Amino acid sequence: MVRPVGDCEPLDRRAARAYQPHPAGALLRGRSGSRDDSVRLACMSSRPRGRLVQSFVVNDYELGMKMVEEEELLLFIDAYVIATGQRLKIAGAGERPDFFCRRPNGRLVGVELTDIRRHPGAAVDDEIFRRRESADEYDTVERICSSIEKKERKRTTGNWGLRQNTMLVLQVKDCPLDDLASFLAGLGPGDFKNHGFKEVWVADHSEFDVYGNIELFGLYPRRRWGHFEVARGKPYG
Repeated sequence: MVRPVGDCEPLDRRAARAYQPHPAGALLRGRSGSRDDSVRLACMSSRPRGRLVQSFVVNDYELGMKMVEEEELLLFIDAYVIATGQRLKIAGAGERPDFFCRRPNGRLVGVELTDIRRHPGAAVDDEIFRRRESADEYDTVERICSSIEKKERKRTTGNWGLRQNTMLVLQVKDCPLDDLASFLAGLGPGDFKNHGFKEVWVADHSEFDVYGNIELFGLYPRRRWGHFEVARGKPYG
């Protein structure tokens, strides 16, 4: 184990091979498979709407991507309160998993975000030939299952922090949860248990531009199963 960095708890040595202080705050650095790609954990004081960008040693593209991911994480945190009654607080950021959050009891949990969407060419075909803007529900469920399998393989190998205590958030970008929920309910929680993630959630981003928020469907564990709807006003525009 490595010693705590800033306000963070100890992490597995495989997730952080070397420690050194950073003048702008605590920074945990390690090496991934790529010679130029480092694993970083930037620890920060928990705040609901802060930007987690200052402590990163990254290029402009990586910085922009991480800022987008943080905004998506904040949307998930708001929806997670509705679904569970618990508010997570951002504690840091990394690459495997994407973020570290604190539960109300103070314990750290990893949060891994992954997008679920069609290939752009398939989206064009659906709109032109099938006269539909959203993805097919059955195909989306297939992509969800495939993504869980891929992320599970990554979780069990390499330098993954909080390996036994990470949430997986599957961000569906092109299929409304109102359409998808019945397909998921038809499968049942037993079809989404063959992995090692602490929790698995489907987050509906497909209507964010319309309503300004997201809804969740809990896939795992069983006590989190189901569609957690949010109160939505009139669409924007």
